[in-house]
Amino acid sequence: IQLMINHIGTQLSRIDSELQKLAINLKKGETITDQHIHTYVGISKEYNVFELQKALAQRQIHKAYKIASYFSQEANDGELNKNLSTLFGFYYKVWLIKKKGARTPKDAASLLNMHEFTVQDIYQCARYLSDQKIMEIFNYLREADLRSKGYNWGKSDPLEIYKELIFKLVA
Repeated sequence: IQLMINHIGTQLSRIDSELQKLAINLKKGETITDQHIHTYVGISKEYNVFELQKALAQRQIHKAYKIASYFSQEANDGELNKNLSTLFGFYYKVWLIKKKGARTPKDAASLLNMHEFTVQDIYQCARYLSDQKIMEIFNYLREADLRSKGYNWGKSDPLEIYKELIFKLVA
């Protein structure tokens, strides 16, 4: 559900259309998986907010900029804001892991009620980010959100917002 919302937004007509595509292509009673969504809804496996999170967690700045460039070319209304929201959720989980003192990926997975495999990047970030840097990241995300909405800066180009944000997140 989150994958579809991150990609297509919350417009019910668009969600209905994409679900109809899935219904046509899946067998009756078959469970919808991320793979089905990637295949039939057309979400790029290489260029999505989850790959951006992974690139940021692994400090792969070139990959992060490449994904941001793709986002700015393929942007639809509100995509930047949805991605910022998802990034906030990612860093909030990083903060929780640090605050609660999860010592292993298994502890972090239990704390976040997630599978251990899916918490690897979050846990990795929590290990190298200081509490102060996480608070700065929250501020950077807030600034990017305000810029995307035109507050105090005028309407900014999404690519410029992404580039500046990525630089600040990995610096």
